Amino acid sequence: MQADKPDRQRNPLLEAVGLVTIAGAHLEARLRNLLSCLAQEPTLLKLANTENTGRLIYICELAVEGLDVPEQDRAALSACLKEAGRLQEARSRVVHSLLLHNGNGIEVLALKPARKSLGVNQWTATIEGMERTAHEIEELRFEMFRCGWNSVAHKAGMSRIPETEGEQHVHLVTGPEAEDPTAASSD
Repeated sequence: MQADKPDRQRNPLLEAVGLVTIAGAHLEARLRNLLSCLAQEPTLLKLANTENTGRLIYICELAVEGLDVPEQDRAALSACLKEAGRLQEARSRVVHSLLLHNGNGIEVLALKPARKSLGVNQWTATIEGMERTAHEIEELRFEMFRCGWNSVAHKAGMSRIPETEGEQHVHLVTGPEAEDPTAASSD
């Protein structure tokens, strides 16, 4: 017999922060995978397991610059890594800020400690913005996989994965009323 579970209220703010946190962990794992695809050097990969996301981005940038990667793939990988840096910063702002409800249910006051100072940086966050950040990270993960694959496919005589411009690869469900965009229409 199962014990009665407490009735839990959904908290959109916590769900949004959770989505960003999980997406950030996925991004970090994708960066490690990208590095192993590019470098295939066990010592470097062991070192990468000790690094934070910012350092992983930097190490991947070094690998892209220093390895035999076709120029078109080098440019695509560099663009992915630049975007990873931007999204990592957005993730850090969410995860490392003190988030305070302002009562309207839409915006959240966010306070993040200012680096090397006694102050804080204040900004306004929205649940929608946090969900968008998580979604952008998930989209970037797919693009990083595609670019990493394409950068080494020629060495193994394998086919490239084509660009799918404008197509969404990930659909994050953010609440009980969220519809599955991949489900067939009943019209």
